[in-house]
Amino acid sequence: MSTPEAQAGPILRIAQISKSYPGVRAVRDVTLDVRRGETLGIVGANGAGKSTLMRMISGGESPDSGHLEVDGERVSLRSAADGISNGVVLVSQHLSVVPNLTVRENLMLGLDKRRRLPGEGRRLGDVEGEIEGVLRRLGLQVDLDVKARELSPAVLKLLMIGAGLLRRPRLLILDEPTAILAGAEVERLFEILRSLRAEQQTIVYISHRLPEVLALADRIAVMRGGQLVATEEASQTTTGRLAGLMVGGVVEQPRRREGALAVDTSAAPRLECRDLTRSPKIAGINLQVRPGEILGLAGLVGSGRTSLIRTICGVEKADSGAVLIDGEDVTPRSPKKAIAAGIAHVPEDRARLAVIPRMSVASNVTLPDKRPARPFPALPFIGPRTERAAVAPTLAELQIEPKHAARLAIGGLSGGNQQKAVLARWLMHDARVFLFDEPTEGIDVVARAQVHELIRGLAARGVAVILSSSDVEEVALMSDRVLVMRGGVVTHELGSDQISETAIGHASLGEEAPGRLAPAGV
Repeated sequence: MSTPEAQAGPILRIAQISKSYPGVRAVRDVTLDVRRGETLGIVGANGAGKSTLMRMISGGESPDSGHLEVDGERVSLRSAADGISNGVVLVSQHLSVVPNLTVRENLMLGLDKRRRLPGEGRRLGDVEGEIEGVLRRLGLQVDLDVKARELSPAVLKLLMIGAGLLRRPRLLILDEPTAILAGAEVERLFEILRSLRAEQQTIVYISHRLPEVLALADRIAVMRGGQLVATEEASQTTTGRLAGLMVGGVVEQPRRREGALAVDTSAAPRLECRDLTRSPKIAGINLQVRPGEILGLAGLVGSGRTSLIRTICGVEKADSGAVLIDGEDVTPRSPKKAIAAGIAHVPEDRARLAVIPRMSVASNVTLPDKRPARPFPALPFIGPRTERAAVAPTLAELQIEPKHAARLAIGGLSGGNQQKAVLARWLMHDARVFLFDEPTEGIDVVARAQVHELIRGLAARGVAVILSSSDVEEVALMSDRVLVMRGGVVTHELGSDQISETAIGHASLGEEAPGRLAPAGV
């Protein structure tokens, strides 16, 4: 839906922008207008060039060719500060906060009284005075003096959006804003974005969750292979058409896992937690996962899902209780002990917790190399060639792109290929238990389907899987059973015939869905 203001000309014009890196042409001759007051969705597979394009628009990268015009004036943005001064603010996909700074300090980070601040006559003191109002708008109640490291990734993501709003952007760019948010937080963000659009705020919204983009955007631009391949009116397109444009073909629709019928319910548990407690985050958790079973964990942000996963794998130490694998107490006191016990952990914040961006893919895959069965000969030094040869079969099996990815820095790969590389790390182990926390966060529809198939393949091999996700559709599609958490405890258990997005959503909110679910233990 265009606005009258849009007729006065676009707020941003992207004219034949291109950007290349060694061996990769990331963006090729993209020309696109962003209309004043609209919400423009941008979609594309991992590696399509979306994030590179957004960094150029906001000043984080310089184009090799082409130019930008803001409000009809040609601009050269040499830094994010330049972008902010011109009213263009990017809230990136990855958490860009300083853990040891307070909430207030992070919100004000990068603002300099010597630079022009967005908003007529604004000073730093004015911006600081607006913090409380922005946090209320986001529905956040946080101590401004608490360190960022003490907050969950979901709260930090909302704070990043708050920092963007404080800068009063003419153009607000949101890159995967809901990737680590649960249902209630997503709905709150949608309300905020709709109210911003009603106020004529121009927004560029990037997401792999196509239904979100359709629900929020006026127009949708589709990128593939670094190029703009289509621009669609949101009211006249579908998720199926968008997915096909993204990959240049037909995309198979997601299907509900039917592996529950193959799980031997009489088998002894492969993984068991007995009265597992990590105060104040989780309390008295009892669960069992049998060989070949995928147990889904659902719940709102702060429900305790991530803390439970981190306690099982030794990242957080349990205060009491036990973790058993095949009947043996292996309660890990460190990640190293968890690895030795056969526990693999794929954490929620891939960029911060799962990879070292500047190291090669091969070196990232072989990071936990002090395991009982190493794939290397007993040599005093493991050379890069030996390392690459060891990981090559697994990278090929997972179809990690490009073909020579083993020698590349993992930070240069798309999100989907990074996630598959993290999975490759654990596939080279003899892990009996896999713990997935937000396994498809920030990856495209094709990579998402590939990761789902990999998880199902693990279950078919007899591995016990716990899948924790804020994406209710993902939990419903993938799980044989679902445990719903609130306030650090399991409140409901859904059997295979009870699982639905509606039932999970009701339980997460503490509501009953008549005839669909029962409290845990009943």
